[in-house]
Amino acid sequence: YLQYCRSHFWNLQLSAAPGDDLMITLSDTLMTIDRPGVGRYDFDGFLVDMWVPGIRAAILVSCRANMHARSQTPTGDAILRHRHMVRGTKGRVIHVWDQEWNEMDAEQRGTFLRERLDRWSEEDESKEQEVVVGEGPSESPPASQPALSATVERIPDE
Repeated sequence: YLQYCRSHFWNLQLSAAPGDDLMITLSDTLMTIDRPGVGRYDFDGFLVDMWVPGIRAAILVSCRANMHARSQTPTGDAILRHRHMVRGTKGRVIHVWDQEWNEMDAEQRGTFLRERLDRWSEEDESKEQEVVVGEGPSESPPASQPALSATVERIPDE
């Protein structure tokens, strides 16, 4: 049953996905800045318009299909997708508004994506260096906590 629903949900998302022209320029821009991406990627059943696997970043395109016409605010399903991506990528989500993207030239597009992706790449490299060198931030042992008077359960996925 789950797979049945998943395929219908996927097809619904594809019907609201950005057009091929925008996806091609997005892919070309990522190739230009040496960060190849995977278009129309399935991330736990949610459509990621462009996935950058090297740094696990999601690029989500905002267009007429997922924005309210009058207010230019995201629709409910766009907000749900955004929240899932933020949790799954630890905040590595770039929003590209199709109108602004189409107004940029190739150099501006490259700068826009490079600034965001390079920051996350640098974070990853610094974490790798800490692990390799063995130098982590010095931490003092945790102070003893008073016993809780009630049992507390963790909320799943939190």
